[in-house]
Amino acid sequence: RVDAVSRLLRPHYPDDSVCGPLASAVVAEVGRARTFDRFACRLVDADGPSASLADLPLRVLHRLFLAARSGPPAAAPPGVDAPVVSFDSLRRARTTLDDFSKFYLPLHGLAQVDFFRWLPQLTFVEAAIYQLDQDNEELARRGRREAEAAGPTEAALRAVLEGEGLLLPEVEAELAAGREYWALERRLCAAMLRREPVGWGEVLEASSLKSFDYRVLHALLGSLSAAPPSPQLRAFLRVDEVLTDVADDLFDYEKDVAQNSFNVLRGAVHAFGEEAPLRLAAEIGRLEREHEAALQALPEGQRAAYCRCRADAMARRPRSGKWVFPRVLLPAQEEAHRAALLRGGGLEGGGGSDSDSSSS
Repeated sequence: RVDAVSRLLRPHYPDDSVCGPLASAVVAEVGRARTFDRFACRLVDADGPSASLADLPLRVLHRLFLAARSGPPAAAPPGVDAPVVSFDSLRRARTTLDDFSKFYLPLHGLAQVDFFRWLPQLTFVEAAIYQLDQDNEELARRGRREAEAAGPTEAALRAVLEGEGLLLPEVEAELAAGREYWALERRLCAAMLRREPVGWGEVLEASSLKSFDYRVLHALLGSLSAAPPSPQLRAFLRVDEVLTDVADDLFDYEKDVAQNSFNVLRGAVHAFGEEAPLRLAAEIGRLEREHEAALQALPEGQRAAYCRCRADAMARRPRSGKWVFPRVLLPAQEEAHRAALLRGGGLEGGGGSDSDSSSS
């Protein structure tokens, strides 16, 4: 860790007799401070040579903090140098990254152009998650319940995060939520394909986890910008993300049925039959009330930033603020729907939603 910190300090302190002791001091201070905020405060109050560190740019201090906590990048596991994401995954990641930069960065007082400061990390992570998601969707489409062994994409994702000092507890937690979502997706899709019973609780749980990639990106943004999101902001965005996913699922319903993909309306139909739209509408109403309460709990600046972004999104897509339910297909009708699409050449294997719907 001292060596990793020394490499970051050397451009600012080329004299080894100064750089070495400062690097040791940084590692010691990070060990005592444990959080970046405390580390920065300790530097401001420090006496002696280490006091000069407080004059460094904040972004440099944050990189020092990460290096002191994580140490040098781990050796890349076998296969990381091989291609691990497809062009299609990069293409699909574009929609999420565009949405993320427009909605999430302003909530932290950042401009959309600031995204380019962290473009390599955020783009690689989102594309890798999309690749893993695409692989899981293919298993779900075939009705497979069990996951395959971890491959090079997951290994590369973890290696890059660890090497960048970004494999932090909050990132690990959201990646674990993603694995939980994929397991639920396979289990529910296998049950729906075979017309087995489906529980509404599991459907809602899967829907609540579906946007884990946004939460991974948000956790990364908080670390990279040294401005972690507050619990209130995370709580608000979680509801916002679920509502956005429900809107996407209504738009993609027939395609998701055809491809045996997870879809909250499809899950509701398997759980409740013809009553599904009413049950889902009730859940939407509950989420909207929770969304409004969470929005009002945000600081005024964040609330205003969100409302501006939402107004811009509505101006681009005037009809996106309305809930439109498609005609539902009962479980016994799904196979005929797939067969009709196959005959018409309208059903492609694999791949999930790539709709451009804006954040709710």
